[in-house]
Amino acid sequence: MGNCIKGLNCSVDVSESQLKKTVSNESKVNQHFVGIPGKIGERFTRRTLPGLDCINRILPAEILEKVFRFLPPRDLMIAVLVCTRWREIGENPALWTFFKLKIVRRGQLCILDIRRLQFLQEVVVDGYSWKPRELVELFLALGKVSNLRKITVQHYINSYYLDKGYSALTNHQLEILFATISGSKKLTNLCVSGICLSYLDPASLAKSLDNIEHINISNCRLNSPQVKTIFSYMTGSAKLKDLNISYNKITDVEPTILARAVRELARIDLGNTGLTKIQIETMFKELNDDSKLKWMSIKNNDLSMVDQNLLVKTICRLEVVNLKRTNINIQQMSSILTLVTRTSSVRTIVLDKDLVMQLDPQIIEHSKLYFSRS
Repeated sequence: MGNCIKGLNCSVDVSESQLKKTVSNESKVNQHFVGIPGKIGERFTRRTLPGLDCINRILPAEILEKVFRFLPPRDLMIAVLVCTRWREIGENPALWTFFKLKIVRRGQLCILDIRRLQFLQEVVVDGYSWKPRELVELFLALGKVSNLRKITVQHYINSYYLDKGYSALTNHQLEILFATISGSKKLTNLCVSGICLSYLDPASLAKSLDNIEHINISNCRLNSPQVKTIFSYMTGSAKLKDLNISYNKITDVEPTILARAVRELARIDLGNTGLTKIQIETMFKELNDDSKLKWMSIKNNDLSMVDQNLLVKTICRLEVVNLKRTNINIQQMSSILTLVTRTSSVRTIVLDKDLVMQLDPQIIEHSKLYFSRS
């Protein structure tokens, strides 16, 4: 789904076929709208909408544009097909910032040149049939979208690697993609989950995150130098708020550097990252000292040997925590719930189903927590 329009609870994904319906010249617009060509179609439209000329005479462009701002996405796409004046007003790029554009093949690159998409904020790179040069052209084209806020590259764009559970881009493709990311002043959200980044230079990877606030690099087969560089770089970055680095091994990251980086975030996913006992305890101690962190997933990491008091105190400082498959025992969880009933900001805890079934129902009810077993 795309971003919501201000003041409206709606969003839309835009496909090539939908956009092509709204980028033709006036004669094609008339043809699309009434099913007959040229001026005949225009006359038919006027007969069908007898009040259109009156509306255009009464309402100045500024008022009509304000009306368009209240239209749901699909209605706006229809409105620009009504007549030339409505199309000219409706093509104001400021009206189209809510669209999430999904590009699935090279033939769609021309869409990025459409005037109304100059303020486009989100692009998803999808599809199976990309050739190496085509992806390079796409990544270069994205660098020209000046208002772009979010880029998502789907993990299956190179279908050759699907049987291995990940997708790989060539060195050149990665360099172009991350050069585009580095050169974008407004890009704040990046998702390359499942894309193999192990070939990328660690310094280039870390440097490209300068302006990023939300990044998903889960299951990217990051190597030890890369994760070390990323966390070292994060300690001096005030912009990054949300990091998903799950399913990458970060065992070699120095515990103090890891702890200092995590405490500055609002949200982090460390699921299945092979955290050591000393990394976890150092991080938890840091989180108990004026941390910004509110949401944490630490699933698939062993918490059974972590100091119980430290574990309980840290969990109770968070709002949402995922503890699935962490080997946490009944005693540890009971201690967490006991403290939660007295004072805590915790709202949601994700646990293994078996563990929830073993907990005392009265303690669960008294804690007033939401327990997710998903």
